[in-house]
Amino acid sequence: MQALQLFSSWYQTRKALTAPPHILADKRERLWKNLQPTLAKTPALAPFAGSALADFPVIKPADMREDISRWNSAGISHADACQAAAAAETGGSGEVTSGIIAGYSTGTSGTKGVFLASARERAVYAGQSIAKLLPLHQMLSGVRVLLFLRANSRLYSDGKGARLFDFRYCPLSLSPQEKLAAAKTYDPHILIAPAHVLAELAGQGFNGASLKQCFYGAEPMGDIESDWVGQTIGKTPAPIYQATEGFLGFTCRHGHLHLNEDSLMVDTLPVKGTDGVQLIVTDLLRTSQPIVRVLLDDFIEPSPLACSCGFAGRTIRPVAGRVQHLWRIHGKVITPRQVTHIMETTLGAAAPWAAHAAPDHATLYLPQETQGPQVSALQSALRQGLLPADFPIVIRSIETMQKEHKRNRIRWHG
Repeated sequence: MQALQLFSSWYQTRKALTAPPHILADKRERLWKNLQPTLAKTPALAPFAGSALADFPVIKPADMREDISRWNSAGISHADACQAAAAAETGGSGEVTSGIIAGYSTGTSGTKGVFLASARERAVYAGQSIAKLLPLHQMLSGVRVLLFLRANSRLYSDGKGARLFDFRYCPLSLSPQEKLAAAKTYDPHILIAPAHVLAELAGQGFNGASLKQCFYGAEPMGDIESDWVGQTIGKTPAPIYQATEGFLGFTCRHGHLHLNEDSLMVDTLPVKGTDGVQLIVTDLLRTSQPIVRVLLDDFIEPSPLACSCGFAGRTIRPVAGRVQHLWRIHGKVITPRQVTHIMETTLGAAAPWAAHAAPDHATLYLPQETQGPQVSALQSALRQGLLPADFPIVIRSIETMQKEHKRNRIRWHG
C-alpha cells in the first residue's frame, strides 16, 4: 500500500466531511466523468460508457457473482478470480494479477461474492475508513485494531503499512472462549466484529480496559442488544455499513449512520407497503471491479433525525434486515425492526433467538430453558402488535438450528 495514496484519500475524505451538498454533488459528477474510460474496459458496461448514469441498467449482485469476468476492467477471468479468492481463504495472498487481490465476502444472505481490489483501491478504502471512523488525535497516538472476520483479507491487513495501526485478525471459527481469550490478550483500542461475536463477548463479561471504539457489521443488531453490549464491554457498538459492493456508510461522531455520498451515487427504490427503500448504488472510486447501479437487497429505513455533524450524506437507521425477509401476512408488511423490538423486549438483550414466518404460521426459535409464561407473553405481544389474533405461532428450540457463520435471526419463507 502506498502511504501517499492513503494520505490523499484520508485528506480528501476529511474535507468531504464538512463540504456543503452542492460541493459533494460537483465532486460526484467529476468522479463519474473520470470513471468512463474504466467502464469502457468492462465488458458488461462498455456499451453504456459515456452515457448518463440513468441510461445504465439496474443490476443485482447475483448478476456480478455469475461471471466476474464480465464485471472487471482488468481482463481477469472468473475462474482465476475464484481461485485467488479461495487461496486467500487459507492464508494465501489472494493476488490474481499484479497488484489486484481477490477475496470472498459473505453478507447476511450467506452467499459468497467475489470482490476485486487493486493496491490503489485498498489505499483509498483505508484512507476513507480512517478519516470517517477515527478522531485525528486517536489516529496519531497509535491504535490496536482487533478484527473478527470469517476470513482474513489484505483489504484490512494492508493497513499495517501506515505504521499507525496494529491489526489483529481472529477467525469466526474460534470458540466463544477462544474469542474471549484473544480479546483479553490483545486488549484492543478498536474492536470490529459481527453482532453475534460482540454478544458472545458481552455474555462472557468481556470489558475492554483500553477500548475506545467498537463497531459491528455483517449482521443486524437491535437497539436493546446494542445497549446491553455497550454497558458490558465498555463502548456501545456503532454500525459500519459495508458489503461486497463497497464501503456504503459510516457512523459519525453524533452516532448517526450516514451514506458515503462523497464517493457514492445513490438512488432509491421504494419498498411497497413500507416507508423503507432499497438502494441503487454506484461506487465512483472502484475501478478494478466497477459498481454501477447495483440494486442492494438491504431494507433501508431513512432516519427521521437531523444530524449536525457537518457531513451532507443522507442518514439512515442501522440496517435491520433484508427486503426478502419482510413478513407479508394477510396484506400487512412487518419489518425486521418491529419483530426484533418485541423479541428483545420480551426475552431480554442477552437471549439468543430467531423468528421465521410463512404466510400461514410463524416459528420462534428460543433457548430450551425459556419458561412457559415468557413464551406466552411473547406470543401475546406478537399477536397484539404485529400478527393477527389467531395466527399460529410454533415454538422450537434454538439449539436445533444449524450453526452458521452469519446470524440470520429474521427470515421469511413465502
